[in-house]
Amino acid sequence: MSELSIIIVNYNAGELLENCLQSIKREVKLDYEVIVVDNASSDGSMSRCSAVFIDDRRFVFHKINRNVGFAAACNIGADKSHGKVLHFLNPDT
Repeated sequence: MSELSIIIVNYNAGELLENCLQSIKREVKLDYEVIVVDNASSDGSMSRCSAVFIDDRRFVFHKINRNVGFAAACNIGADKSHGKVLHFLNPDT
């Protein structure tokens, strides 16, 4: 179990998503996991980021085949999390 689960809902966030994930990897010092839930993006951001972070087991990518909305995607991320604390983060942060 991680101390912190960071849940990010992605929808066509492009380069912002990768920048956000790089920042988390660089700055977060706690035991953490990142769960990215992709809400049927069409910009390739999910596949680019999952390829960049493929070797880091702290990053989990879950693609949804249709846009289920922000709240439902947050719930999917929370359901897949293992952290003591859930932190919902927008990819443009």
